Amino acid sequence: MKHAGKTIIVSLVLCVFCIYGFGQVNTETVLVKAERMPEYIEGNQKLMQDIANNVVYPQQAIDSLISGFVVVRVIIDTSGNAIKPEIVRSVHPLLDKAALDVIPLLGKFHPGMQNDKPIFVYYNLPVGFKLVEK
Repeated sequence: MKHAGKTIIVSLVLCVFCIYGFGQVNTETVLVKAERMPEYIEGNQKLMQDIANNVVYPQQAIDSLISGFVVVRVIIDTSGNAIKPEIVRSVHPLLDKAALDVIPLLGKFHPGMQNDKPIFVYYNLPVGFKLVEK
């Protein structure tokens, strides 16, 4: 009976790890370049428009005269979603956070294709912050 308790605990721990593993996106093979690169469904101009319309320029950054381009690298998954955003070119933590916050607001992409199959592909998105004189 003493071993039954340990067996149950070990089984529960293994179940938790299995559940955690199934919840993860398998992105171990993410290409930098594909035969057909991902494309925003509504076109590149609309992508830039959606970023510009949805990004929130932090007031503290405006007051501190902080501007520039943040580059966010995402993975375009096989369903056309932009996932796992990370900053690859930083300007300032305030602008970095604002750039990351806009990614979930974007629409879908046509996924990258390799050998006529959708694949995971890295995709860089520039997010501009420009101060406007009043």
